[in-house]
Amino acid sequence: MSSSKRKTVLTVEVFCGMGFLSAIFALQGSLLKYVIEHYGLGSSDQGLAALLSSFGGMAAFVLALFLTGRVKKTRLLTAGFALGTVFIGCLTFLPPFPLFISLWFLAGIGMGLMDTLLSSVIADLYTGKEATEKMCHLHSTFGIVSMAVPLIYSALISRGVDWNNIYLFLAIFGVALTAAMLLTERKPDAGESSKKEERLTLADLRTVLRLGSLPFFILAMFCHGFFMGGMNNWVNYYVGTTLGSSLGNAALSFMFTGVLLARFLMPYTGIRPENLIKYAGFAAAVILLAVLPFSGGLTVCIGIALSSFCYGAMIPCMLNVACEETEGNTLMTTSLMMLSLYLGQGIAPPVLGFCEATIGLRFGLLLCAVFMVITSFVFVLKTGRKCT
Repeated sequence: MSSSKRKTVLTVEVFCGMGFLSAIFALQGSLLKYVIEHYGLGSSDQGLAALLSSFGGMAAFVLALFLTGRVKKTRLLTAGFALGTVFIGCLTFLPPFPLFISLWFLAGIGMGLMDTLLSSVIADLYTGKEATEKMCHLHSTFGIVSMAVPLIYSALISRGVDWNNIYLFLAIFGVALTAAMLLTERKPDAGESSKKEERLTLADLRTVLRLGSLPFFILAMFCHGFFMGGMNNWVNYYVGTTLGSSLGNAALSFMFTGVLLARFLMPYTGIRPENLIKYAGFAAAVILLAVLPFSGGLTVCIGIALSSFCYGAMIPCMLNVACEETEGNTLMTTSLMMLSLYLGQGIAPPVLGFCEATIGLRFGLLLCAVFMVITSFVFVLKTGRKCT
């Protein structure tokens, strides 16, 4: 297989992997109602599965940092696909709740490996404007799948499929994807970038975190993660249960429609990624705050879609800008940033669960908007600093 063909094959597998990851993320918000009913959950327990999967993701990012320059990225990515497949499949059997959330932790390790390696591989395979386009299109795939699968899950359940079998269907796709990656791994130098990732030392890490702009990206990613974790897990519940709207199962799809459009269109707008990051968070928060007082499901869903259109391209833009500033250590950069993103995503669901049980879920979504404002504000503070 020629080098260019291997590059194309690996790119396709990476995009399929992003779709797989997105479908796993969508499980938590789409099936939350059924999980709550099956296990009789209350208050912050409702967000424990998301919290544990985020902790698993954080463990994966630490592991990826340790293995930087020591293990092929494609090998680690294959391991991520395999772990996600096995433990998502095990959820089908609905074990006791402590084991259920433990399986989410283990699946989260696979999700974390996928999350950091998918972006890092693309950052190494492509450069310049093409890298920005590929990164946005990669994350557009996340939006496309996240928009579609909640409706697919809902349709399957409405046609008599047991909700827990959704886990099994997704695991079957994971088996096929893992097998394809294993075949790619057997090819000499399959998917390897011409850039060699340097082995990360503690001294290198301290230098970058002390002198560079990477800490700003890390903090911005945490705030963005809190916003996304809260919205991804609770927006369906808010529209369907809190507002009593029939659009509850579609709210997440409205959100990811905006995300999809933003990520797809970003490379063609001529907007510099740095400028988008600076201002998009403010615009997204204002729109979300404007629709929260409304009780109509359609109005809120449209507002959520408009808000998501504003912030949708922020993650790929932040990853792309940070990777450009730390060329040669892209896995370190994506691992630290995604570690922070997962921490925010993990903290948000139980926090919003507590809000839902006490002062109301509307206040929880307001809190998400505040974190989105901080995301852009942190990047404004970062201006002028460079990663070293």
